[in-house]
Amino acid sequence: MCSRVLFVFLASVAVLAEAGVTCDLTTQPATWARVIAKNVFFNAYEPDNYFATPGFCVNNDFMIHSLNYSSHVNLADPTAQMKHDRATNTNFTDSLINCGQNISQVQWCQSHCANKQLEQLIVSTAVINGSLPLATAQQVFQTMGSPNDTSIAAVQVDLYANDLHIDYDYFDDANFCSVFVKVKNPTQFPYALFITVQKILGL
Repeated sequence: MCSRVLFVFLASVAVLAEAGVTCDLTTQPATWARVIAKNVFFNAYEPDNYFATPGFCVNNDFMIHSLNYSSHVNLADPTAQMKHDRATNTNFTDSLINCGQNISQVQWCQSHCANKQLEQLIVSTAVINGSLPLATAQQVFQTMGSPNDTSIAAVQVDLYANDLHIDYDYFDDANFCSVFVKVKNPTQFPYALFITVQKILGL
């Protein structure tokens, strides 16, 4: 078990260290959703060949714990409007909880996810897999049936960083989902994951 956890941990580090893909965000339609994060830990993506995935682009700077990724979302409703939000490590208040209420280990959860079944899958998977973003992304992707038109990003945030924040775009649309969840399992320190699932144009 320890060797498996170590492997997943190292794989997450490798993904973070290697990433560097740029998209042309002027490509139409204007349904690009960007995520810009500062002071994050590890992150992972599915499918694992995302370097060759049109419409999904990742740029990380391992040295300063920052990342940004962009998704060209294939909206179910072309009239859905882009919105913006910010996740931090200081906004864990009950007034912001709108997901994960039925899971005792969830301390806080904020979702922009029209598909509530997918939302439940993301939250429960984040609880099962602990703080490991790679295991979480892989399990969500596999449970969904490994769809070839979908990308998943999972980011482990630093709960103790002085300036942690994730600025992100989202759509209230069936083809986009974001969840920011803080979890406390009995035998672990608290951790938080930011996860997005999106259908991508051009696939």
